[in-house]
This record gives sequence, C-alpha cells and structure tokens, in this order.
Amino acid sequence: PAEIDHGLELMSALRYKTRYVMGEHDYYLDLGEYWSKQLGDQYYSFDHKGVHFVVLNSILTADEWTNKWSSGEERMSVMAGLDKEFMLTPRAALYGEVEYDSHDKWEGMAGLSYLVSKGFSLLVQWHSEYEWGGGVQVRF
Repeated sequence: PAEIDHGLELMSALRYKTRYVMGEHDYYLDLGEYWSKQLGDQYYSFDHKGVHFVVLNSILTADEWTNKWSSGEERMSVMAGLDKEFMLTPRAALYGEVEYDSHDKWEGMAGLSYLVSKGFSLLVQWHSEYEWGGGVQVRF
C-alpha cells in the first residue's frame, strides 16, 4: 500500500488524464484490494483519439495457488524472490524472472538491460512462451 500511495503522489503532478493498470506487485500482497480501493476497477476500457483500449488484470490465479501461503506478506516475499538481477558493468545487467501462471505451468524469462540514462534503458529478452523480443524501459 505504501508503494501505491507513493506512486500516486508522484503521478499527481501530471496535468493530464492518467490511466492505471495493475502490476503483479500491486496484486500479490492483498489480491488487489488496496489497488481497487485507491484506483477503482481492475478491468475497464476507454476510447482515446479513435482507439479503444482495454485494461485487464491478467494476474488472477487459481485459489489453491493464492491461498498456498499463510499470509499476503509471505506470498509477496516468495514472488519478489523470483526476480533476479546480476550487474555485469555499472550500465549492463542480466536479469531473470520465473512465475507461475493460472494455467498450471511455470513461465520464465531472461534478458539483458543496458542503462542509457538514469531513467531510460534498452532491453533484449527471451520469454519461455513468446521467445525473443526487445524494448525500452522508462523509469520515473
């Protein structure tokens, strides 16, 4: 909850309509309760300049999985431990992530990020389902 509040505080400086989509770290602690309280629906759609956008919570999992741990803190700790990063140089890092999805299977990804500037990185990654890809990461 503190991270969501902090993010909303930072985003409040923006002077235009902002839409939000839930991420896995917003969900696993309390299964999205605090997110919904602060930001509303986990699913919605909207139109912008002739394009229809659909926002979904794609993190939902089966009850036997989410109730596997004794608390939300324990569940979050396990999930956070699956994200790993290894710095090769001050600007380049290898990273990996493993997660269990709701279809009774594990998924994984590994990649390389290169820090171009404080808030901008280039990425190349491999995903067990989608294979190779690349992109950018913007941090603020």
